[in-house]
Amino acid sequence: MTNTNIHANKSDDFALIRQRLTDRLLQQPIDPSKLLVVSQTLRPDGTWPEIDYQNRNGGSWEPFEHLARMRDLAILFRSDGGTAELAESVRRALSAWVRRDPQSDNWWYNHNGTPYEVGTVLLLMREAFLPAEVPGALEIVRRARVEAGRNKECLIGLMAAVLAEDEAGAETALSSLWSRVKVDAGAGIQADASYHFHGPQLYSGGYGRGFAMNTAWLMATAAGTRFAAPTEKVEVFTRYVLDGSQWMIRGGAFEVTARGRETSRPEWDMRPDFAEVCRNMLAVGAPREAEWRAFLSHLENEQCFPATASPLEGARHFWRSDLLIHQSERYFGSVKMNSVRICGTESGNGEGLTNYYLLFGCNLLMQRGDEYRNIYPVWDWHRLPGATCTATDRVLPSIEFGTGSEGTTRFVGGVTDGSVGLSAWVLERDGVHAHKACALLENGIVAVGAGIRGAEGEMLQTGVNQCWLSGDVWIKDTAGTRKLSDGGMYDNIEWVWHDGVGYCFEPGQQVVVRSGPQEGGWDRIMAHSDALEYRETLPRDLSNRPIFSLWIEHGLSVRNASYQYAIFPGVSADEMPRIASGSTIVVEANSPGVQAFRDKATGRTLCAFYHAGSASSVTVDHPCLVIGRETQTETRVAVSNPENEPLSVSVNCGQRTGTVHLPAGLLAGSSVIQELAQVSI
Repeated sequence: MTNTNIHANKSDDFALIRQRLTDRLLQQPIDPSKLLVVSQTLRPDGTWPEIDYQNRNGGSWEPFEHLARMRDLAILFRSDGGTAELAESVRRALSAWVRRDPQSDNWWYNHNGTPYEVGTVLLLMREAFLPAEVPGALEIVRRARVEAGRNKECLIGLMAAVLAEDEAGAETALSSLWSRVKVDAGAGIQADASYHFHGPQLYSGGYGRGFAMNTAWLMATAAGTRFAAPTEKVEVFTRYVLDGSQWMIRGGAFEVTARGRETSRPEWDMRPDFAEVCRNMLAVGAPREAEWRAFLSHLENEQCFPATASPLEGARHFWRSDLLIHQSERYFGSVKMNSVRICGTESGNGEGLTNYYLLFGCNLLMQRGDEYRNIYPVWDWHRLPGATCTATDRVLPSIEFGTGSEGTTRFVGGVTDGSVGLSAWVLERDGVHAHKACALLENGIVAVGAGIRGAEGEMLQTGVNQCWLSGDVWIKDTAGTRKLSDGGMYDNIEWVWHDGVGYCFEPGQQVVVRSGPQEGGWDRIMAHSDALEYRETLPRDLSNRPIFSLWIEHGLSVRNASYQYAIFPGVSADEMPRIASGSTIVVEANSPGVQAFRDKATGRTLCAFYHAGSASSVTVDHPCLVIGRETQTETRVAVSNPENEPLSVSVNCGQRTGTVHLPAGLLAGSSVIQELAQVSI
């Protein structure tokens, strides 16, 4: 944020806000040479010949390109001294828009996108317009529904107030925005620092990203004025970004399941967006300054994409969104689940057409952040990493804005002690049933499934990973160790290695490994891939790029199948024989009643109890999730209720015991860490 003077006099507040808005709008990158060509193709009536102004498409509205060009021409005019000819081009384009007043079938364009772009042009070039040309354009800007409190519309409301020199309107717009910066059981910021939109649906990487950018921008814009955000609002927003969004980003990539239907849009590097958020919050003087600076340093470090780096260390469970994440220098891991409390990743407006199988869970692994970047048009969506589902080529159902996408089971959750995490859930959907658990540990991931069954005549499979191929693939089975040429199915594979990651399998599983191109295309995941805005921006050669794909086949008409595998990031192929034969991670139970892991290196036991019972050294009297760690001097446990309800659990771990009281309300489902007492003899 530029020109942030937090010591402004009150009399200068309004002028300062106008200047800060203008300065920020001028920061948007443009291509001057391309814009000069664009201005030359503008017709005398202010329209462009290649734009269909009758188009009403809700997903990719073609007339919006007119607004984008007009905005960029206005930026060019202000940033380059401007010419009379350029100013006249913008005037003709704006006049044509006001005269035609195109409308989309999507409310967002009519009440959000269009008012914002017209407001931008007016702010940048108001002096170049005749007095009679402004009122009609200003009426379009005022179509934003400021009273709804959505951040983009509040920003537009502030623009309208600045253009009309309406200080009361500015106060209304900013007050409306500050009112939305709160922890809410509905849409917006959740108690776990995730973000919901379109129902109880995780959207931190879509609508939540826009909320973060616009809120930070307006907090910095209003800093030091009488319109400034209240201190408590700045604190809430700080927690949202540092304890939420930051954990979902790896090397510029946002966790896929948090992006909603934006999975079908070209994926861009998120670092510049969140670097701007950090700079704005530092300008505001937000709390936790050292953490903001560490996050900013990570985002500004060009080596962190694609090279490995993370300012975070540990595990975080987002109990309001059925998401578990691990971050460390070694790797990023995430597990997305789907309970009756949560909507699945949506489709809508012709986008997210293949998101359906995200309802079956997803377990992602990234070291650098580029492992999945723009892979989605050629992903095999029936074989997502971590998903147990039917192997089929049938067209996937569409989840229109999340309708009907809620999970069908209540036992879905996670637990973390801050360093490691465990997720577990009962999956029941489309005839597929499974008990699934996944541990995100300091040196890797362990995943198990039990009680797996499917419909008669259907083939079931569990995805392990599916990412861009990067280098050689090595495997070890009964035939020995060798470099993979293209792929195959193996009954007794011991391990697979690819791109610095080792995958170890329990004997007796049918493991399939493939490397090579996969068919697909953008038209497979969104209906408007040929729209004007995408014709020059979509990567079109993805079907030629090879993909590494790894999964487990469970067979036909499955009745009681299981799986077990471990993933070790940050290792070489030469290390795999040692890792496979001497792993310190042991699966101690894998049944529909209990799934348990023991990490001998750290002394931790991680258990998913679907019923009261015992596993390893842990005993509980209620279904719950437990992480226990025993040392010579103490035993500490982290406990959660995956049904997100209050509960008191009696826990015995070794020679120590205690009752852990789990919370209600917005904290229900979160982890409680407690030291156990010595058992009296």
